[in-house]
Amino acid sequence: MQQYGSNRSRTAQACTPMPLGKGAWQGLALTPALALLLGACSPTTLTPVTPVAQNTPAPAAAQSGPAMRVIVQFRATVAYADAAFLQTLGQQAQARITYLASVSADTHVYRIEPLGNQGPTEVLQRLEGVPSVLRVEVDALAHPS
Repeated sequence: MQQYGSNRSRTAQACTPMPLGKGAWQGLALTPALALLLGACSPTTLTPVTPVAQNTPAPAAAQSGPAMRVIVQFRATVAYADAAFLQTLGQQAQARITYLASVSADTHVYRIEPLGNQGPTEVLQRLEGVPSVLRVEVDALAHPS
């Protein structure tokens, strides 16, 4: 009986260990290279290119002032991250307000985007005028001077 003869069945040939050598590892080295090449050419990995039109105005929703991080200290405990509270606070300050983090029980960090053509100073003044707010300051660590 031949050890690797062509008279044996394919199952027997597949289950018989091949001697270590160039022929045994040659097919395995090619497999990852092919997978890498095929993966790189896959249509799911390609990012579509969208042309950008020059001199076109930004959409109305995107027209807001520069966003800033603000530390707000409240007079009493409030629902600082509640969506309804943030919406009410945003209406009073005329800004889009997003909760970021807590500093203490009564002091929290928010991201504030002025709406319309108003500047950050106007928004901060309106925010200081809210009855539940004790103190407002721009986060100096986020915007060092």
